[in-house]
Amino acid sequence: MNEDVRRAETPVSALEAGPPRAHVLILDDHAPSRAICAGYCDLFDHTSESVGVAREAVAALRRARFGAVVINVHADGWDALELIPAIRALPGPAGRTPLIGVTAIGRGHEAQRWLAAGLAAVLPKPVTAAQLFAALGAALDGAGAEPRSWAPAR
Repeated sequence: MNEDVRRAETPVSALEAGPPRAHVLILDDHAPSRAICAGYCDLFDHTSESVGVAREAVAALRRARFGAVVINVHADGWDALELIPAIRALPGPAGRTPLIGVTAIGRGHEAQRWLAAGLAAVLPKPVTAAQLFAALGAALDGAGAEPRSWAPAR
């Protein structure tokens, strides 16, 4: 069945509903950045929980289910290259949660390393609502198989 036929058979209310609500974990050691991302999540009709320390993020993933995690790649002295394997080692769905990195000091070659390590996207700070909306949408839709970054691969 092609997409047009499926759309015609889908009730209008289901089409207007938009993407499902998600619970997003925000890890950033900078409180204003956490507040901005949480505000964006609220704007997108997602719920969020914020932590300022990497070990708190791992603990939160052990106790609750999140649709995605937004990670400051330099939060709390843990580099994303250390945090990603710790999250991926978690059992069940927690270890497969999509991870979106944000950074104020990233460079293209660093972003490519983070993407190769397992981030679904890397966004520059200050993060805009449009950037976060697109990254969350791709991650939540499962379309995040292709890594994305603001910097081209070198």
